[in-house]
Amino acid sequence: MSATFQDPQTVLEPDFTDAGDGTWKTTVKVVLRPAARGGDIEAVSAGRIAVSPMNGDWNTGPVDQAVTSALVAGLRP
Repeated sequence: MSATFQDPQTVLEPDFTDAGDGTWKTTVKVVLRPAARGGDIEAVSAGRIAVSPMNGDWNTGPVDQAVTSALVAGLRP
């Protein structure tokens, strides 16, 4: 189990191309990026459970990260 943050990856990126006839062609690209060190994607990819404190902006600050890390460290199987 790891105390993590939410890795802000955008896997799908839209692409809009003017078709030249007054319409637009819309496609979606899959963009895979390396996982951020210490993020939830890295933890899950390594087979661990990710515990990420979140608020309305998805991620929180260092105080919430420290509290989460302390709580996770105190858990027993």
